[in-house]
This record gives sequence, C-alpha cells and structure tokens, in this order.
Amino acid sequence: MNSIFRLTFTGILVGLVVSSCAHRISQPKTTAAIPGPHCIVYKTRADYSKLVPVILSADKSKIVSYPDVKDINNNGNFPYPSPLKKGYLLDNRGIGPDVAFIRLTYEEFARLKATPPAADLYGMIADKDPLTVMYDCGNKSLFRDPVDSLNKMITSGSLARQHRLK
Repeated sequence: MNSIFRLTFTGILVGLVVSSCAHRISQPKTTAAIPGPHCIVYKTRADYSKLVPVILSADKSKIVSYPDVKDINNNGNFPYPSPLKKGYLLDNRGIGPDVAFIRLTYEEFARLKATPPAADLYGMIADKDPLTVMYDCGNKSLFRDPVDSLNKMITSGSLARQHRLK
C-alpha cells in the first residue's frame, strides 16, 4: 500500500512539473523580450538622407552620441535611411528624437583620417531640429519586409496609430 501511495504521489508530482514547464514554454514572447533595433520612421524638414546623424542632449546644447568614422562604412555600404512612401524614411543608423545632422555626407565622413571631437562636430550641424515627425513601429525583427509593411501602414493611415516619438 505504501508503494502505491509513493508511486501515485510521484506520478502527480512529475505531472505537475512537466505541466508547468510546458506552460512556460508555450507562452508567447512579448516585443520587450526581443532584442534588436526598432523600426524608426520619420520625416525631416529638408533632405538630410545622405548626411551623418548625431544625437544631441535634450536641450540641444551638445552632442551626446556620434559615430566613429569606422562605424559608418561597411565595405562601401552606408546606412542611408530607406525611402518610404509620402516622404517618410526608415532609419538604418539608430537615431532618435534628439537627432541632428552634420553637413558631411557618409562618404565624406568615412574619408576622414580620424573622428573629430564632439565639439567640432557640433559646429558642423546643418539643423538642430530637423524632424517634423517620428514614429517607433516596434522591433524590426517582427517585420518580414519592413519597407513593404511600413509603406502599407503609411498608405492605410495606420502609421499614425504607432508610438509617436516626435
């Protein structure tokens, strides 16, 4: 009788453990758990698509982030934004609402012998407030074809329902 009790208890315990593990595995992942770049869609006041972006402090008084000359040239491929419908652009560099663009193109910047200090780059800013609108459309890995999907959002009007950054 004692061995039947142990066998039943062990069977129930194993069943609970397996059941709880299976439940955890089958839960859907949230977008917060997926690492990687987001689809940042934006428009600018002028065509800055060939210019190097830098990130300014919130008060726009200094540059807080900028690329190294080695960061922007991948065997002649530069991280230009992808053009989308209605004048929107898809970021391929990693910009945010406090972006500014310096007066150097990616090609000109890549040819520099060394990355200029932030103070020098600040003097090269073409526009401290270039954005007219910016949306975060979620993790890029969730889109099979980001350009096509985003263009559909733009033409359908659903882009405006995305998280607006500016």
